[in-house]
Amino acid sequence: MAKILCIGSDAGLLQTRKLVLEQTGAEVHSTKFEAGLTLLEAQYFDVVVLCHTLAERDTIHICKLLERFWPASQLVLVEELAPTWLPTCNHDVTFPWRLGPLKFVQIIKGLLTNVISRRGKQAAFPLPRRAARTRALALVN
Repeated sequence: MAKILCIGSDAGLLQTRKLVLEQTGAEVHSTKFEAGLTLLEAQYFDVVVLCHTLAERDTIHICKLLERFWPASQLVLVEELAPTWLPTCNHDVTFPWRLGPLKFVQIIKGLLTNVISRRGKQAAFPLPRRAARTRALALVN
């Protein structure tokens, strides 16, 4: 089953986004920044949605974490404008700002379809780069 992680700082907005994102049929986790980091360190998510309520430094931190350990994940920034730091982000980013819930769900479903079709050509779930590197070294030795 596809997995979505939504991270933000407003509990009410996170709950609303979770209800909307569940319309995609994916397993949805909705959490604040610290708990979101813990989840990202432990498991893979097909799509990671970052809310506009996150501090910029937290958004950048999560973007860098995804680049390093989960490059196959799709990143969605719910922001009005592309942030000035975006050129430093080596991740594909989607900006669904001021869209109604139905259009938001359509965009996320499209991203999930892309991720799942790519995943079908690879292992069931990607390994984090750190684990892949460790596994590759174990095979060599």
